[in-house]
Amino acid sequence: MARIKLISDGSIDVPQSEVDEYDITVVPPIVHLEGTDYRSGVDITPAEFMHRIRTAKALATTSQPSPGQFAEAFEAALASHDEILYVGISSALSGTINSARQAANLFPDAKITMVDTYSLSAGAGMQVVAAARALAGGATVDEAVAATKRAKADTTLYFAVKDLTFLIKGGRVGRAAGAIGQFLNVCPIMTVDPEDGAFSPLTRVRTFKKTVNTMLANAEGLIGKGGAGRFVVLRGDLDDEANKLTDEIHRRFDVRWFRDVVPAPTLLAHTGPDALGLVVSRGDWP
Repeated sequence: MARIKLISDGSIDVPQSEVDEYDITVVPPIVHLEGTDYRSGVDITPAEFMHRIRTAKALATTSQPSPGQFAEAFEAALASHDEILYVGISSALSGTINSARQAANLFPDAKITMVDTYSLSAGAGMQVVAAARALAGGATVDEAVAATKRAKADTTLYFAVKDLTFLIKGGRVGRAAGAIGQFLNVCPIMTVDPEDGAFSPLTRVRTFKKTVNTMLANAEGLIGKGGAGRFVVLRGDLDDEANKLTDEIHRRFDVRWFRDVVPAPTLLAHTGPDALGLVVSRGDWP
């Protein structure tokens, strides 16, 4: 049986418990903060990053992993494995998968398979976990890829920010639209379009207090009231809202799998610390 190494990147939020259990290699992107470069999740933790960006004088920026970083990860993997499966952040949101492809070209005799998740954060993380569970059960690469496609079809990501400042300054929303939203106290809830992997507005709520109930209502629309599902709460520096969301998930649904994750610094650089997210997948793991 072929030995297959699963590799992901640090713009995908895979719970640390799964990274450890399935020995997933995570190639970190870079965050630039106050003149220093950090490997996201390696040189700086999400909690440290949230604290730092609140008082930073300049906006943090991010860079995708270089082809050289992927080449190092691929070389190390191929020293002990026969094949590599890389599951990466949406190509519509980052050039990371292009870096991985450039690195793969350096190993023409190796079997390196790549999956574009058309998602990010823990939405894409569901696909990584699906692949990891499949491989742990003896799946081939093709069967693990099929598992990622099933997870993609079953999964929806919602996220919202309490303060649009970071999205406005980072150019993720138009300055005029963002300023109006701030002035009117309108909070957009975003998702990722599964067809093209780009950000897509889902709805707007008048105040951030309504965000939790709106996310839960959309989750009920996906899996039904009391329905079975897998969930990830993405908690920024909003413990009250994240705790309420967690409590309501367990009260309203048949929870088959649940994780609580602080998003990677590369995501927090764009959303700011006052962010909240929910990932919903229908049913249990196959």
